[in-house]
Amino acid sequence: MPDISAVTQPSRHMENPTPKFVEKCRNALDRWEEGAMSIRETILILNQCSQEAMITHHLANQGYVEHILGYIEHTRGNLESSIQHYKQARALFVHINNQRFRARMELNLGENYRFQGDFDQALELYQNVYMITEQVGDLRIQTFSVVNKG
Repeated sequence: MPDISAVTQPSRHMENPTPKFVEKCRNALDRWEEGAMSIRETILILNQCSQEAMITHHLANQGYVEHILGYIEHTRGNLESSIQHYKQARALFVHINNQRFRARMELNLGENYRFQGDFDQALELYQNVYMITEQVGDLRIQTFSVVNKG
């Protein structure tokens, strides 16, 4: 679990990942998905991004890179590793009170649990996502939670 004790009260501008950071992470992910970059190179770049986020104490950026790593591990079928990354991302987004990203992480956790056959855990997460997205007005993610719930 990343050390989040260094930042106790995040400033408003640090609640979301920065556009430049997102672009760097997405570029690595896109290149991997296109087959233009090996998984090893991709993970190396993402680990560098993670280090950058930790050094700058930018918790939203750290959460974002954990999200990307969770996605990659899910795609590769490494569900336990994916769950760990998504839990780390969720903890970071909870700490900075970013409910939209928290809901996304819980939706992704629900998918991992569903793939593992833990339908009760998945259902609980989907219901939580629905409540969070109802509060923040994120109809897109709310819709995913309803569809995944079945």
